[in-house]
Formats: sequence, C-alpha cells, structure tokens
Amino acid sequence: MNVLKKIKETKKIEPNSIVFVKFGSFYNIYDEDSFILSYLFGYKIKLSESNYRTCSFQITSSNKVFSELEENMINYLVIDKKSNFEITKRVDFKEENQYKNFSKIALPYISLKEKLEVLCQNILKNIDDRNLDAKLENLENIEKILYENNLIRSKKQIYYKM
Repeated sequence: MNVLKKIKETKKIEPNSIVFVKFGSFYNIYDEDSFILSYLFGYKIKLSESNYRTCSFQITSSNKVFSELEENMINYLVIDKKSNFEITKRVDFKEENQYKNFSKIALPYISLKEKLEVLCQNILKNIDDRNLDAKLENLENIEKILYENNLIRSKKQIYYKM
C-alpha cells in the first residue's frame, strides 16, 4: 500500500492526532502534523517528491518526542511500514486533546518561518559592497517591526555602522 494513501486514510479516522510513520530507524511525519513537530522541536520541514511537506527524526529521539507530546496532551499514533501500516501505538487524550490548539499556533509560525528563511536567503545572496549602509538600515527597520509586533524577544542592535 502507498504510504501517502495510508496516511490520508488514517487522518480521516484520526484527524486530530499526529501520525508517525515508522520506516526502519526513522519516524516520518507529514503535512500539518510536520508543522506541529517543527514548531515544538525545530525539525526542518522538507517538500517531498509528491509535494507533501514532511519531517523526520531517528527513533532514538522518540522518547523525548513522545514525552513532550504527552506533556502537551497532543494525541498521536504510530503506524509501522514493516507491519503493513498497522497502528502499533496510540495515545488519546479524548476531550483534553490539544492537537487543534497547537495546529493553530504551528501553521502561522511555520509560514512566518519559511518566509523569513526565503528573505534571509535572498539577503545573503545579494550581499555586496554597494550601498551597505542603506541595506543595514533596511534590516534595522525590519528588526524594529518584528520587535514591535512581538515576533522577536529583544531589540539588540546587532548591526554595526561602518
């Protein structure tokens, strides 16, 4: 059976649970679930060949991940490719499940993070010796806006005038 098809089937039944897919010594997480994991643990989200967003981590980190999810009362389940994608673990907090709450936080967070990463890549790609003072001033203005909108914690001047 196709992995993505199985995940879709599982998410229809368990829409408010993170679905972990065990592949050998890794867990893979897809789409909205990957946003929550990236938000909580800083895992990098990648775009798969099938245009799905995904992140993964080694099984050796699973105790840390599962403990954090349980502490935050987020439902999750594990399906294992080796056992024909059967559910091998399920944690269900019933009405106390916080999946939706974390999803509401994670989605805009990841969107902002991705936009900032693209912005940073473009800035780094276009650094040259021309108009450095103007570029630094623009970055300071961006930093001020981020600070005023509570998107960064401190307003440290990290730029140096030449």
